[in-house]
Amino acid sequence: MEYILITSAYNEEKYIQKTIESVIKQKTLPLQWIIINDNSTDNTESIIQKYIEIPFITYIHYQNHENYISDLGKVSKRVVSCVNEALRHIKYTNYDCIGILDADTSFNENLFTVLLQKFTDNRKLGLGGGFIYNVKGNKKWSYFTKPGLVGGPLQLFRKECWDEIGGLYPGGHHDYFAVVSSKMHGWDVRSFRDLEILHLKNASVSDRSQIKTKFYLGQMDYVCGELFIYSFIRAVILIRSKPVLIGSIFRVFGYLYAFLRNVPKQVPDNLKSFLRKEQLKRIFSR
Repeated sequence: MEYILITSAYNEEKYIQKTIESVIKQKTLPLQWIIINDNSTDNTESIIQKYIEIPFITYIHYQNHENYISDLGKVSKRVVSCVNEALRHIKYTNYDCIGILDADTSFNENLFTVLLQKFTDNRKLGLGGGFIYNVKGNKKWSYFTKPGLVGGPLQLFRKECWDEIGGLYPGGHHDYFAVVSSKMHGWDVRSFRDLEILHLKNASVSDRSQIKTKFYLGQMDYVCGELFIYSFIRAVILIRSKPVLIGSIFRVFGYLYAFLRNVPKQVPDNLKSFLRKEQLKRIFSR
């Protein structure tokens, strides 16, 4: 199977070289890898420039002119804007899969060989990935390690699935919406334990304290169309996560704050309806 990769990068000078090295060492290389530099202000561009002579790499410096009124979902909107720009530069039509890869990841040389074999073995597999771990120094801990959820740092779509869901939705948590939309269209979604992906940048909202991050995530739960009871139960389950208790309280407060302010939802109605039905199934299956 043949695949294409797209990576959007904004100020990733600390990590992107490891991502590039991980891809160019793959035993199964992509037909094309489009790297979009989202107007970075650090040395991201100079690092990418070292590799632009590699035949399958397409480099684009992109000036993102979107004016984001709200900070909610801004990261997803920027990423989707970059991905949509990258789609205009695809040179091929004979590819089987398209992957969205973050610029702060690393993985071994067999990852895409093994992952593509998963797609060959299961014709219903529409979205696949690996188990993703955050790393910092010598510490490693789970980030996305659930078989039925494919995390945003690497999502590989079968082309038919990608076309059916209409690509990435520009808002909310675009990666989570891609998971839900793929399932809604009847595709299998699977992360594989035997594929390890290291996420080199801590998963948090940049420049915020942990409490502010939880408050932000509560607001995002609301704008992404989640049921309050589902968001509340998750906060209770995570009550021992740092910051203990207070983090869960502020996540619930964030949801209620967005609700009381009537913040606009960032999810299509059909996707919201499907998402809520799935959440109710999970609640009553416990």
